[in-house]
Amino acid sequence: MTRYSNNRTTRRDNKGSGELTLNAVCYAVELALFISIGDAQVLASLKPAAEDFDFLPFDYLSLRAKDDQYHWGDITHRYRTSGSTAWITGDSSKSRKRVTTLSIGALVSSEITPTLPTGHLNIMREWIDVSGDLGLQFTIVKLGSSAIEIGGLGFPAEFNSLFTNSQVSDMLRLCSLSDPYIEMHAGHIRVAPTSGDGSALVVTPLGDTPMESYRNLVETYYEDTACGSKVFEGFYECCQSLRPGPSIVNSTSVEPTGALELTSTGDGNYNLGTEAVASLGQFLTTDQWFDDTSDPFGRAPSVMTYDYETRSIVKQDSRASVSVTKVVRTGLAGHPGTKHHLIQLIVPTTMFMSRVYIVQEERTLVSLKATLGTGISTKLTAQSFDAYWGLYRAGRAYPSLIKSHTWDWYLNQAYSTIIRAMKADIGFNKVGLMGETFFGEILTDLTREGLSSQAQTLTAARKSRADQWDTEAVPFGSEMAWDSTEQKGVYYWSNVVGLAAYSGVLTSSRTSVSVQTADPVRRRIFIGPLGVLVTADAGIISNFSYVPSTGDIRVTLSQLRGVPATANAVLWTECTTGTRNYSVATSGITDARLGWRIPLSSADITIELAYADILSNR
Repeated sequence: MTRYSNNRTTRRDNKGSGELTLNAVCYAVELALFISIGDAQVLASLKPAAEDFDFLPFDYLSLRAKDDQYHWGDITHRYRTSGSTAWITGDSSKSRKRVTTLSIGALVSSEITPTLPTGHLNIMREWIDVSGDLGLQFTIVKLGSSAIEIGGLGFPAEFNSLFTNSQVSDMLRLCSLSDPYIEMHAGHIRVAPTSGDGSALVVTPLGDTPMESYRNLVETYYEDTACGSKVFEGFYECCQSLRPGPSIVNSTSVEPTGALELTSTGDGNYNLGTEAVASLGQFLTTDQWFDDTSDPFGRAPSVMTYDYETRSIVKQDSRASVSVTKVVRTGLAGHPGTKHHLIQLIVPTTMFMSRVYIVQEERTLVSLKATLGTGISTKLTAQSFDAYWGLYRAGRAYPSLIKSHTWDWYLNQAYSTIIRAMKADIGFNKVGLMGETFFGEILTDLTREGLSSQAQTLTAARKSRADQWDTEAVPFGSEMAWDSTEQKGVYYWSNVVGLAAYSGVLTSSRTSVSVQTADPVRRRIFIGPLGVLVTADAGIISNFSYVPSTGDIRVTLSQLRGVPATANAVLWTECTTGTRNYSVATSGITDARLGWRIPLSSADITIELAYADILSNR
């Protein structure tokens, strides 16, 4: 049974109106519909049953009660009358007026024509119950005798993705992220709290309302909300195009005649992946190659941002991300830059390598020396390690392609650049970075080349950051309105060096990791980094430790208290990765039942395990 209770509250907004609260309890769903903003009857709060989490930015309502700010319940449309080529645009958010409340059996219904431009349409909005969920539907009625063609409808979708002036802990606690699936009748919007906990929300089409597109909404910018910025990307609307009467498209026409001509270009072909990468490398070092030495910013020679529509290099642009990439990062990294270093690794042609070398030697090194201590130098320092690593990998495989230095010089430069970038005087030394998978590749190559000292130093530097992130509720940030550029590094290194013991107490040092078991059974342990499972048939495994650098394991077996003592326990090992297995290295232990018989007394006994192929060489 669905129950509704309506009441007016005393909360006011800057339009001087109150709120109407509707509570619908059905199928353990509680919906709160706050009607405010000049009696516009738009949705301001939506909470799951028995939870305080709000999927809408109700805490910002006092700042979002102005004209030209979108909410659920708004509508946008474009139409034209028969014989006219001019489109008429309607938007219920532009100039809000009091809507006319109707009594037709819905939760709340109103005629919203007063808040739309005067025209040929009458629009009714209904908030309805749909099997316990909240539904929104519009009825559009044509006024007058002229035929009307509706070119598009949009339904603004508002969620609490507004991070302006919020602490990261508040962002995690209050906000949510939405993800549209634009697939006609199967289309929907998935909404989840940024914390990853609690209930999620799914918005689906109601009836025959296919989700054809998802369009960004442009709002007036106000400092207190900063719509369209890194902290508040803004909202979108679900869009649908309509034509008079239902029909299946079997032909197209253009108005006015001749404005657009469509011709068949034949079948399209996808190039093979390697060829496509090679073509991209060719494009980067020809069309995108900038060698104008008269450039006032000194950006030549380098690979620059390219505008494919104008078929030219972009030398200046008002868009911040483009200009930052070009002027500060000299095209080497940032949004379009990492691909250069991947290409030099995958398809290292002579011309491509020579130009990458020119950029790296003549631009990066010179810029670092000339601007040491400036903001630009720190960016270049942090974003040149990938170029060095790419030159190392290419030079290791194709020595003839590198001229001035040997491959080990480039690997050492990549390593040294990372270590320098982690010093205290670098502003981002403790945050995650976008290109941190390169750090992992560099660490792997240091290990492969036998450079154990450098590998240990780099690992220690990474682990110190992972230890710090482990103490932070939100160890990531940056451009959180649409992505989290720090999250990649945080996830990558927490996954590599971060350790967790399930049903155990973990301690670690620079050389080993130890776990005191605490599960109810304590006869089976799995060491994830080594991919090894150890099982005992009697007694308990009271604790174990292992050395990451060698893979050696020490397992301590004990008698189980409260039960008769056992004379022996059988121990088995099984590897889940690779082809090697572990064997007991402790002397005096005999084989039994495809495992090892471990004698147990009243005292604990510690057994050493090592890779079987290592034992055979001892």
